[in-house]
Amino acid sequence: SSVLMLESYKETDLDVPVEEDILDLVDIFLGNQRKEVQNVRSALQNGDLPLVVRAGHSMKGVGPMYGFHWIGKAGKEVERLGKEDPAQLPPVLDLLEEYLEKVRYHPQTDLL
Repeated sequence: SSVLMLESYKETDLDVPVEEDILDLVDIFLGNQRKEVQNVRSALQNGDLPLVVRAGHSMKGVGPMYGFHWIGKAGKEVERLGKEDPAQLPPVLDLLEEYLEKVRYHPQTDLL
């Protein structure tokens, strides 16, 4: 079995600075990520690994676009495990779910 390459999130990952112009999109984004975790769980149960890999790839790309870098790291690991070792996915999904429950965000202030 492979070693997980995902470090658990840190306290600092739970309070994310978000650019002002996308603030109103963040709740939708986080809601979509929560749904995506459920989709990945279902896909895993149904043996639909291509969906798992696609979902991970998508999280990897979209997380950092919103400033949620840990979601990006988790997505990278979901993508990798979907290809290499799907049996290791449940703890990663648990961690992701927990993160999505706890994470908060605030407007990014540009200190000049």
